[in-house]
Amino acid sequence: MAKDAAYWRGAKARVAAFQKADPRLELVFGSKGHKYELLPPVAEPHLNACEAAHGVSIPPDYRTFLAVMGAGGAGPDYGLYDFRTMDASHVGERFPLTESHEWPEADDDPLWRLPGLMTISTSGCAIEWFIEVNGPQPGTMWVDAGPGNELMRCKPLASGSVIGWTGSNSASGSMNSSGRWSPDDRHCAR
Repeated sequence: MAKDAAYWRGAKARVAAFQKADPRLELVFGSKGHKYELLPPVAEPHLNACEAAHGVSIPPDYRTFLAVMGAGGAGPDYGLYDFRTMDASHVGERFPLTESHEWPEADDDPLWRLPGLMTISTSGCAIEWFIEVNGPQPGTMWVDAGPGNELMRCKPLASGSVIGWTGSNSASGSMNSSGRWSPDDRHCAR
């Protein structure tokens, strides 16, 4: 189910509630880094310019997130990268995968050069999160599950993946008892 502007305004309010409830930045892993602060929303002309420059359409849910919630900042673990400064030079090429994939150990970290994805976040320990921009499943989240060469397909953004960590349903089962967001079988598939 798509997330509209009202959903993201509610998520923004939940981030503000997290910030108020956790002034010492101890309840959610990574909050000492992002301090529950969101970057300003991305203006429509900037979104249009990005799409025109790379010949792609930003997935609708991610586009709404950027325009309403903000360009990045507060998010699971260490937060979300600033969309306005991301390297999107490779999103014009089509991403080929539809399912999780593991490369042979001999391949020299193929994940840094996959086309059609934008890196949006890190969980630390070499775990990177991507959103598919140009490929067979735009809006689908992917995670480089850490050391090794495995890329796991996760549910689309609208289904409560990494961006939806503030939602009441999306956080349940995803935010563990130590306040750290982690992928589980409901979000990612091996």
